[in-house]
Amino acid sequence: MAEGERAGSGGGAGPGRPPSPAELERAEALKARANEFFKGKDYENAVKFYSSAIELNPTNAIYYGNRSLAYLRTECYGYALADATRAVQLDAKYVKGYYRRAASNMALGKFKAALRDYETVVKVRPNDKDAKLKYQECHRIVKQKAFERAIASDEHKRSVVDSLDIESMTIEDEYSGPKLEDGKVTLAFMKELMQWYKDQKKLHRKCAYQMSPHVPTPQILVQVKEVLAKLPTLVETTLKETEKVTVCGDTHGQFYDLLNIFELNGLPSEANPYIFNGDFVDRGSFSVEVILTLFGFKLLYPDHFHLLRGNSRGWGMRLGPPPPPPPARFGGGGGVMSPNCPLLSPVDHYLAAPAVVRDGSQSGSPCGGDTFCL
Repeated sequence: MAEGERAGSGGGAGPGRPPSPAELERAEALKARANEFFKGKDYENAVKFYSSAIELNPTNAIYYGNRSLAYLRTECYGYALADATRAVQLDAKYVKGYYRRAASNMALGKFKAALRDYETVVKVRPNDKDAKLKYQECHRIVKQKAFERAIASDEHKRSVVDSLDIESMTIEDEYSGPKLEDGKVTLAFMKELMQWYKDQKKLHRKCAYQMSPHVPTPQILVQVKEVLAKLPTLVETTLKETEKVTVCGDTHGQFYDLLNIFELNGLPSEANPYIFNGDFVDRGSFSVEVILTLFGFKLLYPDHFHLLRGNSRGWGMRLGPPPPPPPARFGGGGGVMSPNCPLLSPVDHYLAAPAVVRDGSQSGSPCGGDTFCL
């Protein structure tokens, strides 16, 4: 049955007039007849007779629930949803109404709405195995959809960085912190930046936006995104016998831990490469200092300083709620940047996921030596 062919024969109880005893009896007989058609899988006639019963007694939630199921069988999901909703309106304790509405919403792709009704059914009928399975399936789909939205990258959406007017930003005379040399990140700038952050001072926002290895005035995050976008998803590093690479785990906004790593192991360079395995921000109080320092070294040594996603699949998918942003993580013109800043999202999508480190000293091995995967 097409949805435009909804059955109805006219007559029955009118608006405001309760059905007579004879109409109630006739409605029950029609429902019984409809049930027989339903059992015989003649769903079109089942819908027809349920509709006739409803016309005689339009206040019976069961009639709507039964017709909703018949509509589900004929894939008329819009009508099925309408009938299930009406059944629940007539009788808030009619559990099958919630079940039918959940099934209709599932078929229509409205998974959150379906999940709410499945939750209601499971609470009322905790031992209903079928309801529990449907609830678990729907819950899985809702989580999957949320995950997909969190990691989705809309390439056609205008990035927030496009709205920044860097040229109009001025560096005040009283600012004495790190400044870029012709708009470029240098080793001297990075050393001064880390000391400045160590003293818990603020980097001017224009410098933060301008950090770039090649051009004078584009934004740091745009440039990092461009650098990362050119790199493969899989980072592969092959070491010679005398070479090494330092692999670092989660930094979680702990800037002083990051400084300690560099103090013990040396600053990044072409001869001292690093791989940072995700979870750069949150939890700690210095997420912005950490991420800008890491981005700075990535721009300075793009082929020898690697940033992976680790177990984070997007800034919005970190475990637990993010902490409130610190009062001001870089200054100049009242600028405030937190680890949840929308400027970071476009960059995250281009972070490499895995890395493979190979020992190239064993040239006789079929795989070129031992392999270490991250």
